[in-house]
Amino acid sequence: MNLSPAVAQRIVERVAAGLDKQLSVADASARIVASTAASLVGAWHAPAARAIASGAPAEDADGFIGIGLPLCYAGEVIGAIVLSDAAPNRRELAQVSKTLAELIIHQATVIEQLPRQTWSRDKLIADLLYGRGAPEPLLQAAALLEIDLGVPRVVVAIEAGAGPAEPGGRAGAQIALPQIERRLRSDQLVQRARQLAAAGPADVCGALDERRLVLLAAIDPAAPTARNRQLAREAQLVVELLAGPDGRGASAGIGRYYPGWQQLARSFADARFALETGARLRGPGRVFCADELGLAGLVCSDDRALKLALARHLIEPLAADAELLGTLTAFLGASLSPSLAARELHIHRHTLAYRLGKIAAITGLDPREFDAAAQLRAALLIWQLDGACG
Repeated sequence: MNLSPAVAQRIVERVAAGLDKQLSVADASARIVASTAASLVGAWHAPAARAIASGAPAEDADGFIGIGLPLCYAGEVIGAIVLSDAAPNRRELAQVSKTLAELIIHQATVIEQLPRQTWSRDKLIADLLYGRGAPEPLLQAAALLEIDLGVPRVVVAIEAGAGPAEPGGRAGAQIALPQIERRLRSDQLVQRARQLAAAGPADVCGALDERRLVLLAAIDPAAPTARNRQLAREAQLVVELLAGPDGRGASAGIGRYYPGWQQLARSFADARFALETGARLRGPGRVFCADELGLAGLVCSDDRALKLALARHLIEPLAADAELLGTLTAFLGASLSPSLAARELHIHRHTLAYRLGKIAAITGLDPREFDAAAQLRAALLIWQLDGACG
């Protein structure tokens, strides 16, 4: 790290204010970059050079009466602070000055790094969700940001809607915010979202832009349903926050879990589809899951992988029981007629009703109801086509 003139001047102004003594700060080359004595700025300083070279105090040398102490950051000597003083307690004063100076350096460095860290985090999240970049650089970037990509996660996408209409019914014009204002606005939303969502230590929250937030939420693959319910509650709080008093709409979508961090892009695609389709069908202000969109989840998406995943989610638990799968196929083929289906299956209608009840318990969809039957029919066709093509 280089000790900048701006930080050096800040040290001089803050530390010298209570000392009433000449104070100077030198960079790593031992040149004075800030001082209470303007004539010294730019000059090479021998005691500062000794303090920097030795990493120890340098006193009363080369006609200079005073003491120089090295300034360190992250274990590296980056300059020196020089106090012109002949008083007996000058070592104590110099040590206090050094401590304050290094605290100012640390604070300034952290503040300067925060925007870069935020940008780096958000860029990594975007690269992961859009499937950009080679695995090794992504893993290295995640390690630098202390993000463990080995943690199983699903993606929650949250989007704020357009602003309210202006008087007269004309849609409000989009205001071109300066980049720094957009960045600050995004960061504030991320922080407020994290607080409301009570994000755990393994959750990663970021902003794709000033209107879209994403949460890479840790999940237990063995018990995804309970976690999805929790995420839906937390995301609803954020949606309500983003809606605010000004009439802005907001919605959220929760993606399915896929093993491996490379599959976060698929979970993100699920989340975006759930958000966009759910908001169009049912209106904004809610949290949507792809599994809960019903027939729309199977017919509205252009993503063949997503439709197949939804179909498998419904049909494969039934496929483990050939009797149940055959019953569903026959019942749907009989246009939901219990008598026709029972006759084709050579079973009693009570037996048919028992099996249909089991199908409803397994899938969450009762095939005796039209909407559920349509969804199961579409899922069955997609699943069968996949098997035929495979």
